[in-house]
Amino acid sequence: MPISSTAGEGAFYPALEAGRSGLRRRSYALVDQVRSIDKRRIATVFGKLAEGEIAAIDEGLILFLGLG
Repeated sequence: MPISSTAGEGAFYPALEAGRSGLRRRSYALVDQVRSIDKRRIATVFGKLAEGEIAAIDEGLILFLGLG
């Protein structure tokens, strides 16, 4: 899913902290712009999200996709 440096409102825009994630500055996942790509296209891993960030993205996806 795409990310942005512009803060959004609500569960569809969870914050992603700079540093361990590989991001240079605080960014926001755009959960409402879900995309799929073939895993063979991922050549390099730049960082790793914290468990809380992944949980926030999961929560946003559950809401956005109506799975809850």
